[in-house]
Formats: sequence, structure tokens, C-alpha cells
Amino acid sequence: MYLRCLMFTDPLKWSKAFPWAEYWYNTSYNISAAMTPFKALYGRDLSMLIQRRIAVTATIHLYKAQQTMKHQADKKRRHFEFQLGEHVLVKLQPYQQSSVALRKYQKFGSRNFGSLLTVCSL
Repeated sequence: MYLRCLMFTDPLKWSKAFPWAEYWYNTSYNISAAMTPFKALYGRDLSMLIQRRIAVTATIHLYKAQQTMKHQADKKRRHFEFQLGEHVLVKLQPYQQSSVALRKYQKFGSRNFGSLLTVCSL
């Protein structure tokens, strides 16, 4: 049953999923035995080494995915440095900016707050 659940999308590659099905079976809790099959056979719980490896692998993949998303988002961003005394145009974010200009119909509200003089830089 475990192998069938794992191989639902691609049944021809069952040999690659067999270790995962075995792990799934050995770590699943059996109600009648009140323990996992691994604990019933060996008298102890399955080593945490496998779970640590999975956690480390997941962390690495998550970090790579975050870096890819950051790289794609940074393609659309530009870095600006403003000097003191320059005029800058402040653009309002529609449907997000509620503290500056509250309108009855935000869709028809102004898109820009206006030109402001820079006083300090962050």
C-alpha cells in the first residue's frame, strides 16, 4: 500500500521509491502493537540520523530556492541614493497605503503623494 501511494504518478520507477516506502512503513505507528514496527523488531526508535539528514537537505534546498527568488526579485529593483535637499516624488501603493490618503474609493485616488524635499538619508 505504501509503495502504491508513493508511485501513484509514475509507477514505472518503483525501485527508486522502495527505500522511502520501507522507511514510511517502519516509522508508521501501529495501533494494535502500540509502537512502530521498527521499535517492535529492534526495541528502540529509529535513529534520528535520518531525520537530521532530511532536515539538513530540506534546509539547503530552501536556501537555494530563497536565493533564486531573491535573484529574480532583484532584477526588477534599482538602488537609489538621494542627496540632501533633492526633490523626490513619493508614489503611493494602491490598496496598501492607508495612512497618507484615505479615500472613499481608493481606485480613483491619486497615485502620487507629491514632490518632497529630502531632509535626511537612511
